[in-house]
Amino acid sequence: MKLQYIPGMRHKFSNIFLIGPMGSGKNTLGKQLSLLSGLQLYDSDSEIEQQTGVPISWIFEQEGEAGFRRRENEAILRLTKLQHIILATGGGCVVTPSNATALEKNGVVIHLQVSLAIQIERIASQKTKRPLFSANSSSEKLAALNKVREPLYQAIADFTYNTDHISPYVLAKQILQDWGQLKIENK
Repeated sequence: MKLQYIPGMRHKFSNIFLIGPMGSGKNTLGKQLSLLSGLQLYDSDSEIEQQTGVPISWIFEQEGEAGFRRRENEAILRLTKLQHIILATGGGCVVTPSNATALEKNGVVIHLQVSLAIQIERIASQKTKRPLFSANSSSEKLAALNKVREPLYQAIADFTYNTDHISPYVLAKQILQDWGQLKIENK
């Protein structure tokens, strides 16, 4: 854990931001965290879809990854200004430096790890919802994508948890316990 209290940064401790590769369980865990904590859950991809009125896959088809990342950046910057929220991010949000900075400054960042085998198992049934999985559908391509992003996740993570063999409920309780302890230590 790398968190330290910095005067004027108390708001950092009011938010929980979930990062990690697709299939790591950010949305499922976010729902459990929201139910247990009472905090409002936001999903950056859902926010983009609501604002544009079209699915993420359509944005990728029409605007490419660059167009999607621009829209994602706008959503992340807006959402990280909110207080007392849980935010489930897209797997690639950390490739945009301003997203990483906004997440790190404005909330406790929870990095969810998943093994490649479990990741493929979880996302295989959702190919149409995951444009980058369609483009990186082989285990080698997905592993290469993960290798690029893993250091970016680690660079801003306050806590890291592996989601392979733990229920979302149990993990949510552990995260809330760790988050609560962190808040107490930094009062």
